[in-house]
Amino acid sequence: MRKIYILLFLLTICNFTNSQNALYYNNKGSDFANAKDYYLAILNFSKAISIDDKFDEAYYNRGQVYMVTEDFNAAILDYNMAIKLNPAKYEYYKERGLVKFKISDYKGAISDFSLSENLFARDPIVFYFRGSARTEIHDYQNAIIDFSLALTFKPDMADSYYARGLSYMYIAEYQKAESDFTNSIKFNNQDAISYYARGIVRWQLNKKFDACVDITESAKLGNQDALKFLKDNCFSY
Repeated sequence: MRKIYILLFLLTICNFTNSQNALYYNNKGSDFANAKDYYLAILNFSKAISIDDKFDEAYYNRGQVYMVTEDFNAAILDYNMAIKLNPAKYEYYKERGLVKFKISDYKGAISDFSLSENLFARDPIVFYFRGSARTEIHDYQNAIIDFSLALTFKPDMADSYYARGLSYMYIAEYQKAESDFTNSIKFNNQDAISYYARGIVRWQLNKKFDACVDITESAKLGNQDALKFLKDNCFSY
């Protein structure tokens, strides 16, 4: 019996040591990732995984680096493994959803963002990108709901106002679109695209003078499409 107890004790010590070593390399990997040394970050996360292949955080962290370096297939594989090992982490589904959005797998992204929402329903980034994915597949009504949810949790999120304004514009709800583009400009008054979009909507609403003012502002901020619109419409107006 004593031999069995000693063996169990040694196994416990060994497992503890392995966990500590894996954590050490994971932390080193995070330091290198923060310093933007992605090659050494991947090496250290991989070392952590080789020591403890059940270390979900190391897979997640390596996936983050693969995402930044645009190795999207490798990122998805790491997120898959992190989710398999710890399916209760909402961030894992969120980040996999962001990769799928990046590679234009919009339905896959929507599924992951929904799984993330089920675990934590207060992240505006999840709602914003799910709305953006729905916009890409022309599901504008549900996209509007998602952008509204994003704004519930982050009321100063200019990108959500702009994106919701686009969805309203696509379904010809021009007054609502104008209001959203106005709010987008309120929180980011250097955004040439928001001025341009509001100008287009105002043109549709027959507010041609105001439209040309917005398009002019957009052109001043460097939007070449605005310059063309001015030449084709406002200079002759």
